[in-house]
Amino acid sequence: PCKNDLCTCARAHAAHACACTCMRAYVAVRVRPLMRNESEEGARDVLRVDNIENQVTVKDGKTLAFDRTMPQNTGQAEVYEHTAKPLVDTFFKGCNATVMAYGQTGSGKTYTMGSGFEEAEGGSSAPDNEHKGVIRRVMEEVFERVQAISGETDCTVRLSFLEIYNEQIHDLLVEPSVGGGDRPTLRLHEAKHNIEVQGLTEKIVETPAQMEQFMQQSL
Repeated sequence: PCKNDLCTCARAHAAHACACTCMRAYVAVRVRPLMRNESEEGARDVLRVDNIENQVTVKDGKTLAFDRTMPQNTGQAEVYEHTAKPLVDTFFKGCNATVMAYGQTGSGKTYTMGSGFEEAEGGSSAPDNEHKGVIRRVMEEVFERVQAISGETDCTVRLSFLEIYNEQIHDLLVEPSVGGGDRPTLRLHEAKHNIEVQGLTEKIVETPAQMEQFMQQSL
């Protein structure tokens, strides 16, 4: 898993009014299976996942409730369908959308989000469909929808890629300073109806592959 908190923002500007309504946070929990080395060392599952009642019970008997629970055998496609996909729908209605992956080191955040950009067999950075994470699936669906409405709506997709680490904001689309130093620190600016990161780079992107290339070069 990556040590940094990464925020990916893709904004599609379309000529329609915002149709947003107030929405509360939707909280889903995914329980990953034990890794081979953990099983070999004698580790055992201590969580029982009830994906009907959407509850997780710890070995000591404590039960926690969530909007969605996903047990150890949940695939990447199902995670996307129940978490990020509905946000893509609201995104194309003109609303802001945010997905946050939270968990301790080794819990599977990087795998779930698909922000590792590890090489697959044959040297390709693109994983097979089974292992594609949330970010790749969002990219693909955004461009599919843009293509579908291109005849009636003029859309431009822009990518920003930033890091929030130790309460400092860094633009990952900007090359580090000479000598491998840190990227410049950016500031938040509260506008009348929005919060912006001053000086944040925006790249126009036309394909999921181009978007992924920018992100991969920034890590």
